[in-house]
Amino acid sequence: QDRLEEWLSGLASFAGVYYNYSKTLACNRLSAPVNRESYIVETLWDYQYCTQIFQVGGKGPDRYDMYWNEPWNATATAQRCRDKYGFDPDRHHFARSYGTPEDWARDASNIVWSQGEYDPWRGGGVLEDLSDSLRAFVIPRAAHHLDLFFSHENDTEAVVAARQLEVNEMQKWVREKKEKKGRQPQTLEEEGSDITTILNS
Repeated sequence: QDRLEEWLSGLASFAGVYYNYSKTLACNRLSAPVNRESYIVETLWDYQYCTQIFQVGGKGPDRYDMYWNEPWNATATAQRCRDKYGFDPDRHHFARSYGTPEDWARDASNIVWSQGEYDPWRGGGVLEDLSDSLRAFVIPRAAHHLDLFFSHENDTEAVVAARQLEVNEMQKWVREKKEKKGRQPQTLEEEGSDITTILNS
């Protein structure tokens, strides 16, 4: 209780990195977009959510966060989309268009799914390996797609290890493909060059 004001001030400063990046506001307006660009992004994202994604978006209860208890309510969420856009969400668009984990385990190969432990989207991701070539892992103390950021001196050992695992998997895919074609495996440096070519193509 003695440090409550300090904690609230810290929380306001944290939120201000986004909501008050110009440092011109006396208060953070959490319910309003910070600029025209963010308004456009939020509008497009919401429309895509209602038409194609329709993800579970409930909160709590969780003793490790500050959010109030607001369980997922698909009926109420669908009604919000209907009221705003005039149509019912397609609740099965994603599974019908991209498949389910069961489909991927049967038909797909050469995929790595990484999830940050602190990523709020983690619950909707693949959390366990589906096969030897369909790898999944959770990075301890990591945020949303932290492993895809540029490396930084403050990166944890877990993030560094995750990036190395991803590179190792891609090198394995290239090596296996070449072996199937009857070509000799290359050095790691040559495989890395091939991976760069693939990623840029």
